[in-house]
Amino acid sequence: MWFRGCLALTGAIVLATCTPRNVSHDLREVSSLDRTEPLRVHAADGSLVVFSSWRFRRNRGVSGTGVRYDAARAVTQRGAVEVPVGDITLVETTESSLGLLGGSIVAMSVVTAASVAVTTACASCPKCCFGSCPTFYAPAGDGWTLQAEGFSTSIARSLEASDTDDLPAARPDPDGYLRLEVRNEAQETHFLREATLLVVDAPPGSEAYRAEDGALHAVSALRPAAGSDTDEDTLRKLSARDGDEWSPGTDGQDLARRTRAVLRFSSPGSQRAGLVLTARNSLMNTWVFYHLLARLGREAGAFIAHLERRDPAAHGALEGYRRALGGIDVETRQGAGPWVPQGTFAYQGPLAQGTRVVPLSLRAGTDPVEVRLTFAGAHWRLDSAQLGALTAEGLSARAVAVEVERPGRQGASAAEASLRGQGERLVTLPGDALGLRFHTGPHAPGRAYFLRTRGYYYEWLRERWLADEDLPDARALLADPSGALRRLAPSWAETAPTMEALFWQSRVGPGRRP
Repeated sequence: MWFRGCLALTGAIVLATCTPRNVSHDLREVSSLDRTEPLRVHAADGSLVVFSSWRFRRNRGVSGTGVRYDAARAVTQRGAVEVPVGDITLVETTESSLGLLGGSIVAMSVVTAASVAVTTACASCPKCCFGSCPTFYAPAGDGWTLQAEGFSTSIARSLEASDTDDLPAARPDPDGYLRLEVRNEAQETHFLREATLLVVDAPPGSEAYRAEDGALHAVSALRPAAGSDTDEDTLRKLSARDGDEWSPGTDGQDLARRTRAVLRFSSPGSQRAGLVLTARNSLMNTWVFYHLLARLGREAGAFIAHLERRDPAAHGALEGYRRALGGIDVETRQGAGPWVPQGTFAYQGPLAQGTRVVPLSLRAGTDPVEVRLTFAGAHWRLDSAQLGALTAEGLSARAVAVEVERPGRQGASAAEASLRGQGERLVTLPGDALGLRFHTGPHAPGRAYFLRTRGYYYEWLRERWLADEDLPDARALLADPSGALRRLAPSWAETAPTMEALFWQSRVGPGRRP
């Protein structure tokens, strides 16, 4: 099977720690290292080397005493073994004292129950542990408020992607600096290569929003729906961006089952209109992914290694889940006319809400508009849906480079260069937090701020997940995503009522639940 192998997660190798606050070495500049702890190295050709003792040389790779297995996991070599640095796809270790080896290699350890980073909430429900991606906060009163999460679906280096998020509460201070804090609050290793602020000015009387294709548009005179085919409580929840979300939830039978809602709006006064949606995903997708890793157990590393080698089967399995769950599809109708597809609000992530505009081409700007939203009810949480006139399209943005105020374990100049796309990626471990600032000048009416990030991350495998290893079930989950979403529906229905609270309680590092 293409996902044979042993536990691991991949990439630029972090020998990441089970106890991140007790990391005893920062080895990014170390040229060599000798160890006797077990180490598993996945190679680019699909082979696996299990070292009993080993030596790392920054420019050469890993050598030592061990056993080499081919892609089918048959033994091909015993004794002295070497894996050149250019052949390393992924490394795993259970040693909790190792830090970063080098910018091109990262390894990860199993998170044990003894780890100080494993909270009571996480220990009681390992598949409810906080995770997703880097989180970005803005100052709010005497604390911080969650504004964005970066590249939520980039769970391996081969899936590295850019992401652009709105920052609704972020504003420059009296000195003209907009300040943010980026945190690693999960049992994950994060790799960031960009954090750029985009400043957009909308025409007077309008506000700027990002569309799914990345274009920036201005919308004016936003108004909530005047009626709906749903209940009055849902209509109220969707009337304003206030955090009071509508989440249809699961029917306990199929996590991909589609929900439909029709909203009725008065005339926007223009044939070019914009539907402004604010939403985030539920935690269901995170739970399903954790369940898959648990079922893979000691084979999880091989699956991630196949992702890194861009294996079509591995990528196809993830794409199957994406297609099955989908986004929020938007259609419009006026009068007795047909329903017209207008666009989709794609995956946002489960942590921070995102607001996007779906441009609408209407038959008549003076007629009322019905908007039909179709989505997997268990997969989404909707905060608001408002309609307005599209007053300007294709707005330009001014890019502002990042400055690092509080660099954490990295030096400010190195961290700043990384976030500007220069040199090696910025690597953060659980509990890390960096202060960022952008010189924007004073705030102006109609001005909006967006954060563009790029990177990827690796989940750490929880020790308690290994008890759930079931390779036949894992193969079924990978081979038939739609069927898996039906089979997992009853289990998610039992977990969903408590997961939200446990998830937020299990964050690592500073902060409070947003």
